[in-house]
Amino acid sequence: MGPVRRRSDCAIKGAALKPRRITRGAYGLVLVTAGPHKGKIGLYDDDEGRQAIVYFEAPWLDPYVLIPVRSLAVCPEKRRPLAQARVWRAYTAAARRLRQSGRA
Repeated sequence: MGPVRRRSDCAIKGAALKPRRITRGAYGLVLVTAGPHKGKIGLYDDDEGRQAIVYFEAPWLDPYVLIPVRSLAVCPEKRRPLAQARVWRAYTAAARRLRQSGRA
């Protein structure tokens, strides 16, 4: 049996539950639903035209990726704690590398 999705993570359309799309400016953890990064969870930080600035590693320290806002959905609550922990670990590791290199 597959994972059960909560109503808060999805929008009901017919009988199927689908991830709820986000609106422009709804910053935070998002799930990419289309394109080469499909299935990844990232941090939606800002907009650049119709594209969203999304970080998959350490926010503000590693390069970002531009993804159309229509290709983003609300991060499922089930995966949110793990994604937050992953982002925090990547950020602290990158900050530690900067400090050790003397650039911070």
